[in-house]
Amino acid sequence: MPTNTTGIKKIVSRAKTNVMYVGNERRDNINKRAVLITQKTNFPVQPGDFLQFLIDHYSEMAEVEMVRQLQNKDK
Repeated sequence: MPTNTTGIKKIVSRAKTNVMYVGNERRDNINKRAVLITQKTNFPVQPGDFLQFLIDHYSEMAEVEMVRQLQNKDK
């Protein structure tokens, strides 16, 4: 497995872009949530704002849960 400059093994190669594929259903869900938040608050919220909020506030919890699920996958 290749390593990066820190000597840590690379698991996933990353694209050199700020664009990530999330699929149609997830994109629609993100768009819908941004519209609902805008309607409820009268403050313009873009889909990217909502996605960034999710990442900033919930990524550690999601990481822990994903690790737990993957470790228990074939048990």
